[in-house]
Amino acid sequence: MIIWRGWGGLAVPYIGLCVLLFGLVIGTNLPIEGIDVPLIGVGMMAGGVLCIVHGWYLNQILPRRRADAWEAQRRPGLEAAAAEGRLAVDGIPPKDPAEAEAMTAHLIAQGRRQAARANQHTLFFIPLEFVGVMVLPLGAIIAFTNGMALLGG
Repeated sequence: MIIWRGWGGLAVPYIGLCVLLFGLVIGTNLPIEGIDVPLIGVGMMAGGVLCIVHGWYLNQILPRRRADAWEAQRRPGLEAAAAEGRLAVDGIPPKDPAEAEAMTAHLIAQGRRQAARANQHTLFFIPLEFVGVMVLPLGAIIAFTNGMALLGG
């Protein structure tokens, strides 16, 4: 059973399709005997790179963009409420402008944390980009060891 959250399950088709493409499609069509096994390792590395790039985008870049957009939307309203004396946190209004500014900063920081939840895309509870980092050296070992055996080394 495969356990994933968000788009983390894409690691399986990314790696699987790259292995099929390099190992079976390209490897079997080349005139070199035994090249398909090293190319399976190359396919694993290509799938790992896809996981790293897509996982970094989904788990790191998008949450930051969401937090920036949330802050850009909410900050003017909070600052206006503080300036007009309508700002209250948990029903408690600020005593002076410095406290109102601190309350606004606290609410913005709290909202950014909530909006920027990272690592929502995992495979077996491992973030997608780290799945790629784990597969990359495994593919390199397969490609290198079988490639050296193919070269007679």
